Amino acid sequence: MSSTDRNRVLAIGLDAADPVLARRLVDAGELPHLRALLGRGCWGEVQSLSALGTTTVWPSFHTGQGAEAHGIYGDWVWNPARMTVERDLGDRLVPFWKSLALQGRTIGTLDVPYAPLSGLSGCSEIAAWGPYDWQGSQLRVSASRLAQIVAETTGPHPLAVRPPTIAGPHDLRGLTDLIAACLDGIRKRGALASRLIREHEHDLALIVFTELHHASHPLWHTVEPDHPVFATEELRSPPEIAGGLVAILREVDRQVGEIVANAGPETTVVVFSPHGMQPTRGLPNILDPLLRRLGFTVVKGWAAQSWPERGASGVRAVKRRVPQRLKDLYYRSLSRSLTYRIAQPAAPIPICDWRRTRAVAVPIGQHGAIRLNLAGREAEGVLNLEEYRETCRELRDLLQSLRRHDGAPLVADVLCVAEDLTGEPPAKLPDILVHWTDAAHVSPLRLEEPDVAATALAPRYTGKHSDQGFFIVCPSRPGAAQPPATIKVTELHRMLEAALAAP
Repeated sequence: MSSTDRNRVLAIGLDAADPVLARRLVDAGELPHLRALLGRGCWGEVQSLSALGTTTVWPSFHTGQGAEAHGIYGDWVWNPARMTVERDLGDRLVPFWKSLALQGRTIGTLDVPYAPLSGLSGCSEIAAWGPYDWQGSQLRVSASRLAQIVAETTGPHPLAVRPPTIAGPHDLRGLTDLIAACLDGIRKRGALASRLIREHEHDLALIVFTELHHASHPLWHTVEPDHPVFATEELRSPPEIAGGLVAILREVDRQVGEIVANAGPETTVVVFSPHGMQPTRGLPNILDPLLRRLGFTVVKGWAAQSWPERGASGVRAVKRRVPQRLKDLYYRSLSRSLTYRIAQPAAPIPICDWRRTRAVAVPIGQHGAIRLNLAGREAEGVLNLEEYRETCRELRDLLQSLRRHDGAPLVADVLCVAEDLTGEPPAKLPDILVHWTDAAHVSPLRLEEPDVAATALAPRYTGKHSDQGFFIVCPSRPGAAQPPATIKVTELHRMLEAALAAP
């Protein structure tokens, strides 16, 4: 089959586009280009499989594996050799299109989260141009010509270097700046993608719009203002921000229309979102003080700490005491890459006395996560396998019984990874995952028993991820095989491969 008569596929990822909101706008005619694609194709549901953390979804998509295999579950990933967490940019992962390129297919990608460059001649790859998840401090391209195209067409993405700082849902200036930056970024992404498609006849072009992810976390209260999560405070949506998220979706729709037009009618188009959004007020942060209070985590006193540990403790103490307005100035003044490098030595793990610590809370975003100190796995592990299992059971029972000070249950589900998923203690994943109820999304959160309280993390968040995404498939020719109505995120790439291989 020659390069001119073989199948071509255009896949457009809409990171964190919510299926309920998107379908409502499509049906109302407010997203005409997506509606046109749906009119010639079909709509389906994507299951995100994000029980192990919402960061898992993009690595799960492009590797075709769950988090238990690829190991990325959050911004910070546990390193058992160093007894701390660190950034994992996914450099070791193998995306599905690498095997396609080895079969002679030509591939073009733009900003696929956590996807490394394949290094193959048939792949034109651009990464870390305008990501949501920090992917390193510099643009990465598979060929120098691509860097020149980026410079000529758009220059840096407006959100890549210094994103707008947002104190919370009342920060009108920050939210207005964010909306403007997202709209600018979407237009630039559309222009860049259209040029790449015009100049390169890729068999598979995979483009991800990340701007929706940037906007949805702090703007979700404008979409569901009457949700009970927001009942404890008055969240205003003045005209400057009230329609901001919908305006961003409309601009994405316009750019999708331009990109599809440049791809041509002979191209199969797949538009998809691997996960959606739902209301929240910050992220619960109760596990660390709870584990300390009950003796599962034992923190070293100042006198017992080494000088490097004292330095890290000092940085954390300063960060806890800095007023919010100074924190906002800090993030507004420094580049994104510099703030991440500064964050590394202040990673959110306490200075533990590991000889007496059985379990420690690890960061994971909207869920809660606990890592047990297992001998033979952790460098300073103390629990044998039977003690590990007993501690898992003890923690599961404890967590399932948690109540807020007013009696409201806090935990929807507890996942013990070894017992419920892998059959053995995981190498890098948390051992226990906690899925919170809406009652946990208050700040400060105070427990009924024991008497422990904590302030929520990420107070700017009014949206967190839901487990459902969606896809629209518009085949290049009538009579093409229909995809299943529901598909797991780990199987989504097979839809693209099937379209490439269709007779």
